[in-house]
Amino acid sequence: MYITSMGWLKELETKFKITIDREQYQAIVDHHQCLQIIAGAGSGKTFTICCKVYYLVYVKHVPSEKILMLSYTNYACSEIKKYFKQMNLTIQVITFHKFALNVLKHNRQSFVIETDIEQVNKRFLEHLRTDDRNYYEALLLSYMTTSNIKKRLLKYWYRLLWKLKPDLVPSWLEEEIIKELQEQNNTLLQQKFESYKERNHIIFLSDMVKRALDLLKEKNCIYLDYEYIMIDEFQDISKERFDFIFQYYQLTKCHVVAVGDDYQSIYRFADSDVDYFIHFLDYFSPGIQIFLNHTYRNSQELLVYAEKVISRNNNQIRKKLYSEKHLKFPIKQYYYTDEKIYVKQIKHILEQLFQTTKPKKILILSRYQFDLEIMKEKTIYHMLKKCPPWIQVDMLTIHKAKGLGYDEVLLLNLRTGKYGFPSTEMDIDLEEERRLFYVALTRTKNYVYLLIPQKNPSIFVEELLSE
Repeated sequence: MYITSMGWLKELETKFKITIDREQYQAIVDHHQCLQIIAGAGSGKTFTICCKVYYLVYVKHVPSEKILMLSYTNYACSEIKKYFKQMNLTIQVITFHKFALNVLKHNRQSFVIETDIEQVNKRFLEHLRTDDRNYYEALLLSYMTTSNIKKRLLKYWYRLLWKLKPDLVPSWLEEEIIKELQEQNNTLLQQKFESYKERNHIIFLSDMVKRALDLLKEKNCIYLDYEYIMIDEFQDISKERFDFIFQYYQLTKCHVVAVGDDYQSIYRFADSDVDYFIHFLDYFSPGIQIFLNHTYRNSQELLVYAEKVISRNNNQIRKKLYSEKHLKFPIKQYYYTDEKIYVKQIKHILEQLFQTTKPKKILILSRYQFDLEIMKEKTIYHMLKKCPPWIQVDMLTIHKAKGLGYDEVLLLNLRTGKYGFPSTEMDIDLEEERRLFYVALTRTKNYVYLLIPQKNPSIFVEELLSE
């Protein structure tokens, strides 16, 4: 039952000057061992998960040191810590890498964290030259020819030469070794590199989660004892991080709370896999799904447009967002036939937005970083320099804008083609590109201004504006 008179609830609502809605309340007080919170854009997911921690500590009397909050970046962690500071809570809020590092330290693992990978690669090459010369020579010769006869002749010639001058190796050959190390295509070379790192107790940041996962699989592993693990932005989890958390869950049978939105999973290039969020309850059980469908950022009319696009994806959890905010015609379209008109349209939009006398945040968005170069055009640049001091203008790619909200959003260069949105030539995941477009649309509190080429508009524009 939803009771607004409860002390803890009234205290939170008074402190943050908001009303906790029915869906947020349900997520806060839920007692299942595993909870998946499916939170729409602008639904207050971070605030809700922080309120859940407050409820656990002050109402259910869970010791604060038994709760761990995980996020992906130090910036995201700092935003969560701000809420906890206001709630007078001392909770460990860390990244996956830091959690992995803590597991390694807890088990007294001896290692040196190396951040200068280039220097480690150079030391490894030196090791091959001096301690594994036969393999080193064979590797170098393999880059020079694939013919066995030529390899034997080259090997004979270079061995005579290297007897006189052991260090006389063309730089491009060693660069090939470095390239193979980076691409991780040579299994034997990779094994030798990992063995070298292990012997010298070297660990990279990218190794931490895997090393901690391997450790958790050992029988004598001493694991950190948490009762609750909260994971923000779970839709962005990679296989390695998922396996790490799942292994910890199987060992400890702790409570797991995963918060995210599969509609906003846009980091496949960083190995995220949205399937782990979509099928969360297939792995973590007993559990329940709770939807945060009430958005406080977008208008209902904009949500209708956004849903028209995202509903074309198949691999997702269907949801229906709603808002009490209404705004007629939240999508504004501006077409252009050449760069001159393109510049003119951008200036026209900015002129309109700059007329306000109230504080306003404007976001200029692009699919690619180079699309923002148009904002350096002389007349646009001078207009931005004269921007009223009460107006904030930011320029970001869509990936960098995820999680942010602005009063108005301009979305640049919605074209088709090799560097279109989506690209018609590069290897892309169309459903992820569509999610990226959805993220762009839902950054606004008011209007989205679309800049569209007349001749080759993006298919997403067609999906958005179709009847």
